[in-house]
Amino acid sequence: MYWIIAISIIVFIVLLLSFTKTALKIRALAKTSKILHDTSLRNENLLIEPYWGSFRGATEKYGKIKCDGIIALTDKNLVFEKIAGDSIEIPVRKIVSSSMEKSFLGESRPGQDYLVLCLDDGTQVGFIVKDANEWMRHLPEKKN
Repeated sequence: MYWIIAISIIVFIVLLLSFTKTALKIRALAKTSKILHDTSLRNENLLIEPYWGSFRGATEKYGKIKCDGIIALTDKNLVFEKIAGDSIEIPVRKIVSSSMEKSFLGESRPGQDYLVLCLDDGTQVGFIVKDANEWMRHLPEKKN
């Protein structure tokens, strides 16, 4: 009798996890489509195509709550569409410098670099991206 209940619970958990993963993929596709659509409407050129990234917080105005989403770079804006919540749009003209850091806001991950942007108002914003070097090629670099 108990084994039937245990198997039912396991099947329920597997189905729930499968549904959650599918729902995240659908939201990610919707966010990617939104970025591509908005970019087209505003006549912006994509420098880095939208893909999965992670917002790691900011020292001011963008918040410190870390989240995943879809990130892209155009000739005018860095766009981060949170999977759940508001989007972040940073005009490229406001980015004074960019750097790759081993930690950001007291957080570090082994083998993971953070793309840290310094904005013209002193705000620092952190992201985890696939290829920070590619981003650095398109953004102003930090001067030592």
